[in-house]
Amino acid sequence: MFIVSLTQYCRKDVRFLSEALNAAGFGCDETGVLELVGKVESNSFGLWSSSGVPFGRALVPLASYFNHSCDRNCAVEQDTAFGHMRFRATRDIRKGEELTIRYAGAGVPVSRRTELLQEGYYFTCMCALCVAEREQPGRSKHTYDKSTRGEHKPKQLKKKALYTR
Repeated sequence: MFIVSLTQYCRKDVRFLSEALNAAGFGCDETGVLELVGKVESNSFGLWSSSGVPFGRALVPLASYFNHSCDRNCAVEQDTAFGHMRFRATRDIRKGEELTIRYAGAGVPVSRRTELLQEGYYFTCMCALCVAEREQPGRSKHTYDKSTRGEHKPKQLKKKALYTR
């Protein structure tokens, strides 16, 4: 179980939510509230305006079945004007291959991706890309250019790639 050190302000919020859930007949103590918040946070999607500003979170039950891979085979596209979320293939997908999306860390070095995934999702990625970059530090397949969203977009190097698809 993940234990959170709460400030006094957060304790009041957690206590309030626990009391409200109990009053509604759901029987949820403060630990249960923290577990629920953790599940929502880990399984929801950030909502972004067209200018790249985050403005909320969305629970999309079917979308929460996608697992993470830094070398994902699907991408998430949001249409906030119509409230739609689409998933599209980013490469050919073999029959029976798991469909994956990238949770965080687009185009950043493995050390930063590891930090982002630990902070936001509480796991260490062991996808082929991360394993390869950890085994051969400093030989990343990409350099990194800033995008307008504050993340980084990869720029292909002319030298031979670390792995092939």
